[in-house]
Amino acid sequence: MSEPTVVAAIVTSDEGVLLGRRRDGKPLWTFIAGAMEGKETPQETAVRECMEETGLPIVAGGVIGERDHPKTGRHMVYVACQPVNGTDVVVGDPEELVEVAWRSPEDLDELMPFGVFEPVADHLRRTLKS
Repeated sequence: MSEPTVVAAIVTSDEGVLLGRRRDGKPLWTFIAGAMEGKETPQETAVRECMEETGLPIVAGGVIGERDHPKTGRHMVYVACQPVNGTDVVVGDPEELVEVAWRSPEDLDELMPFGVFEPVADHLRRTLKS
């Protein structure tokens, strides 16, 4: 049986894009993401993972893009998301993350040196005009 699809919540606000710094450092910084469970939709997975990992309630919108991840081979779905009420975040899963933070799109080149999936990069450029 194949591994479940991984959904990345691309959460944007006036403060930037929400990232998590992984405890295992592989990769060091990442979008908030996790595997789909049961019969969840990608949007339901994004909402659940964001709440579990950051404590932030979000609303999930459309799918930005899909691909098989070039490093892990896992099927990835990227979902556009926005906070529902405020932008306060916490580390909700300290076994997985050591920090969660809003970062500017300009930070991504340094924080994600392997690059950002081009449809996600396009979405961030359109959504987070600096």
